Amino acid sequence: MRSKTATNRVRKFPRLRLAAAAATVGGVTLASVTLAGGGSALAEQRGHSSPITTMWREVSTLKGHVQRAAHYNYVARAGAVGSGARKVKGSGTTTTTTPTTTPPPTTTTPAATTTTPAATTATTSRSGPVTAGDSKTNCIFTGASGWAAGLASAQSATGMTFNCIETFIDANSTWSDWTNPWIANPSWGFTSWLEANPNRSIVISMNLIPDAVANASNPLTWETACQQGQYNTYATQLATNLVAAHMGSAVIRLGKEMNGPWENDFMGTTTTEQQAWAGCFAREVTAMRAVSGAHFLFDWNVNACVENFPLSNWYPGNAYVDIIGIDTYDAFCNGTTPTSSAATTQSLFAEPLGLNAVQAFATQQGKPMSIPEWGTQTGGGGLGDDPYYVSGVGQYVAANNVSFQAWFDNNGSSINPLTSGYPFGLGAYVHTFG
Repeated sequence: MRSKTATNRVRKFPRLRLAAAAATVGGVTLASVTLAGGGSALAEQRGHSSPITTMWREVSTLKGHVQRAAHYNYVARAGAVGSGARKVKGSGTTTTTTPTTTPPPTTTTPAATTTTPAATTATTSRSGPVTAGDSKTNCIFTGASGWAAGLASAQSATGMTFNCIETFIDANSTWSDWTNPWIANPSWGFTSWLEANPNRSIVISMNLIPDAVANASNPLTWETACQQGQYNTYATQLATNLVAAHMGSAVIRLGKEMNGPWENDFMGTTTTEQQAWAGCFAREVTAMRAVSGAHFLFDWNVNACVENFPLSNWYPGNAYVDIIGIDTYDAFCNGTTPTSSAATTQSLFAEPLGLNAVQAFATQQGKPMSIPEWGTQTGGGGLGDDPYYVSGVGQYVAANNVSFQAWFDNNGSSINPLTSGYPFGLGAYVHTFG
């Protein structure tokens, strides 16, 4: 088990100066607010006098992830577990807004590669378990070892009940670590939480391999071995341990963000490497499904923006994939920070290897979509407390075949948590998904 540290992070908010412009988004009328000077802490507006406390699992591989991310001009978000290097560029001026309540807006219906408005009352979220269909399950990541406290805080802030938790088991040095994930230990509470309600789901984020066999400069060294079945026994052992921990119906983001060079199981840059990566994925899925009691759903989960190769290069095939996912935040690939608006959100969706592109690919494969990581960012290229992005994602979910989406409630680095410290995103989230 990795060591843990507890950290309270108090965000500092500049004083606000109101401007005259107004708009409506997510059922909230918004008066534009310009951020001006100051550094005093913004008081919680719902009676939560202290910030959310989250626990970070320290991982020996984080330094390497950060270095690789920096090489590609990305900024590390080190607030999660081993997947700490995230995809944000540059920085920009933050804008925000002041809400008053108005009637809900209409939702939108996207075509295969774009999102266009349409009058519909389609559901944005349901409380049932995640399925390999249009379950639209509302999930959340609330930290690693401190996940339960984070979940309680998110539920208090939103007034919502989350029946789906996302977690990470990607900080593994050896095969022993990889096959014996920390979350399977009952002392961490995941097992009892799942057993308490049959409608609950867990989304497990992990790499194809431990660090011991990783080779960033030549991924074929491990990809070929895996593709040949040399890692099957490890996959079988992992699945056996998850089933024993009452996680046999988990959603598994196997090899998540494989197109990100910060990952230890990065797919590579050549077609040969990428096809071998896909073969490895297929081998491990086959081995895990063969375990008695295993009913896993496997999410083939890319990251927006980076390494824009044809998705078919590293797609394992429909027989090995249940859900197709994309991680996407409100930061543009090119590092620009335009003013947040509904049109800006649609531009984000339309970027190369963005939401629309992956949606089109999923439609071609006949697979449901997922958004396993999403949220808004203050700094790091994000558009701040952005209700338009939140509403846009909700409209997309309502109008499409979506298995689940998971808000990344990190409360660290530049990712905005669901708290009253970010009232416009919080308000839009509750209105859209609550």
